[in-house]
Amino acid sequence: MTDRNTLASRRTHYVVGSIVTVCVLAAILAGCSSFMNDSRAEAYEGWNRVRAEAILDQAKEHLRLGQIEKACQLAREAIVLDDEYDDARLVLSRGLIERGEYRSATLQLEHVMSRQPGSADALYLLGVAAEKSGNLSVAMAHYQDVYSLDNERFDAVLAM
Repeated sequence: MTDRNTLASRRTHYVVGSIVTVCVLAAILAGCSSFMNDSRAEAYEGWNRVRAEAILDQAKEHLRLGQIEKACQLAREAIVLDDEYDDARLVLSRGLIERGEYRSATLQLEHVMSRQPGSADALYLLGVAAEKSGNLSVAMAHYQDVYSLDNERFDAVLAM
C-alpha cells in the first residue's frame, strides 16, 4: 500500500510540477511576445519616420521649384506616414498658403501649435496666412509673437 501511495504522490507532484512549469513558460512567452510586439511597433514607427523625412525632402525641393501641387501632395504623404511630423505640416502649410487655401493652412498650423506652442515657424506662417486673407490685425499679432520669441527673425520684423 505504501508503494501505491508513494507512487500516487509522485504522480501528483509530477503533474502539478508540469502544470506549474507550463504556466511559467506561458507567462514568460507572453511577456516576450509583448516585448517583441513593442519592439516591432517601434521599428515600424522609426521606418515610417525615415520614409516621411525622405518624402518631405522631396516636397521641400518641389516647393523651392514652385511645384506647389506636388509639394503639397508629398507633404500629405509624409503626414500619413507620421501624423506627428510637424515639419511636414509646416511645408504643407506653406504650399496651401501659396495656393490661397488660408483656412486649410491655418488648421495645419494650429495643429502644430497645439503640439509646439512656442513654434516661431508656425506663428510666422499663421501671420502670413492671416495677412494674405486680409486679417491684418491678427497677422500683426502673430508677427509680434514671433519677434518676442526670436528677435532675430527678420522676416517677422519686416512683415511688421
